[in-house]
Amino acid sequence: MSTYQNYLDAELEITPFDANKLLRILFTAVFITAVFIVPTIGAIIFLFF
Repeated sequence: MSTYQNYLDAELEITPFDANKLLRILFTAVFITAVFIVPTIGAIIFLFF
């Protein structure tokens, strides 16, 4: 049981920075994509429908 806990602790020591950076990049990409796509879709719907 203690070896499994040590394994989890070792994993947690390695991953937080990478996971945090990945989440931040992913969130930024989704936000920028939404900022560009939503007005475009709105304009298309407004112009054609």
